[in-house]
Amino acid sequence: MLTTNAPRNQTAHGWLAAAALLLLLGITLLVPRQTAVSPTPSTTAVSFSLPSGYYATSQQLTLAAPANATIWLTSDGSEPGPTNGRAITQPIHLNASVPGVAVFRARAQLADGTLGPVSDAHYVLGLPQPLPIVSLLLDPAALWDETSGIYRNPLPEGIAWERPVSVMIVSGDRQTAVTIPAGVRIHGQFSRGYAKKSLRLYFRQEYGVNRLTFPLFANTPTLSVKRLSLHASGQDSSQLPTNWTLLRNQVVAELAQSTHALTTRSQPALLFINGEPWGHYYLREHINDYLLREGYGAETAVLVDTPARRAEDPDSITPAYADWDKLTEFIAAHDLADEAAYAAVAAQVDLDNLIDYSLLQIYSANYDWPYTNIKQFRPATINGRWRWIIWDNDLSLGLTPWSNVGQNTLEQALDPAYTAGVAAETDGRDTILLRGLLQNPTFRTRFVARSDELLNTVLAPEAVIAVIDRLAAEIEPAIALENGRWGGDVATWEANVEQLREFARQRPTIMRQHFAESLP
Repeated sequence: MLTTNAPRNQTAHGWLAAAALLLLLGITLLVPRQTAVSPTPSTTAVSFSLPSGYYATSQQLTLAAPANATIWLTSDGSEPGPTNGRAITQPIHLNASVPGVAVFRARAQLADGTLGPVSDAHYVLGLPQPLPIVSLLLDPAALWDETSGIYRNPLPEGIAWERPVSVMIVSGDRQTAVTIPAGVRIHGQFSRGYAKKSLRLYFRQEYGVNRLTFPLFANTPTLSVKRLSLHASGQDSSQLPTNWTLLRNQVVAELAQSTHALTTRSQPALLFINGEPWGHYYLREHINDYLLREGYGAETAVLVDTPARRAEDPDSITPAYADWDKLTEFIAAHDLADEAAYAAVAAQVDLDNLIDYSLLQIYSANYDWPYTNIKQFRPATINGRWRWIIWDNDLSLGLTPWSNVGQNTLEQALDPAYTAGVAAETDGRDTILLRGLLQNPTFRTRFVARSDELLNTVLAPEAVIAVIDRLAAEIEPAIALENGRWGGDVATWEANVEQLREFARQRPTIMRQHFAESLP
């Protein structure tokens, strides 16, 4: 009998050892309801006796194939066959006393030598609550090949750099699980160069199913998505010499939910790739036409991604830029202190949204804005108004000296040439709207008053610290696993979270001072 544990390097993590202790104490979890989403199976395909999913206790796994066929098996994601893998003739013991993830690919070789299709299976063994588990199963060459591997070559973008993957998600309560075929790409901008990379999943009919339908996010009903981001926390992770917490982006997104700013839903999870622990990630809705229509009610919408970056990436320009250009050209040609000019601009902009979006970016001292990371859209209707979505706040809330608690981000938000020193000089259109609107006394008064209101409520120290504490408690079970993969330690993480709380204590007073100096 073959015995399968989690990959060997998983067993060294104290977090996983604690999980094994829970099992020894008799604390077990329910086997979840399994949902397999895939094309109709072939009659020559290998079948697994256990569906993919979560198992609290050790199991016996058997594989079946047509009579007289040889079953070839791999456990590293590679494609099985006569020249790769092992021939299986006996059951496999899935050992839940060593918590982790085991993945298999199997293929039948018929008596005449014909090879059947590859069958995939994922098994989460003994990992306790509360975080969801995401398992990705794909050919290692798709990641690591010298010329075509997307992890080895992270900078190219587009569908040519998308690879087929089998995805399994197990809910945090371990009650439900889904397996689904998809495509995977590297996600992000500068973070593509980091060892721990963000990923993006695509669900399309060419893979067999065009949507993922699953209760992805806490306190929300079952959600159907076309794309899903796996966010690695970018600069706010232990692989960089910063006071990392893995929390900053999520803290700002949570604060946005109590304002008129828009944000995407997300959920912390543990990621495994081909059975190897990959650390803590956030499952996050990806901003695209589907989300604008289904999440924000914009049946038809135009999306503009960081207008000022057009000089860096002319191919990214879409017709939607023309709508934005008309507005910015009008602002450049008019003094918005004139009420008629101001009214013309206000008719095209959701001012409540813009104000709260801008104030959150300013409060968080986001160094990576506004020259980049701008996600804005408007419904493609005559009266459709521009709105903004909070996105990518890893480089904020005191992460580095450039996003420290004393950073004058209001000044940064009004600087027509601000690029954080890492991008080509912009044409000023990333800040022209707020600069123009603040010429108008009515808007100026409204902007300052809303700042005071938020600093006394949503952004008050006690309110922000409550969000930090809740989110930190949520991901604390993942920190040891994160550190085992990417470095760092729990004590450092706890100290860094306390620095985050200290930012929340000091920032309102400093932000009020900046407003008094610049917008008296």
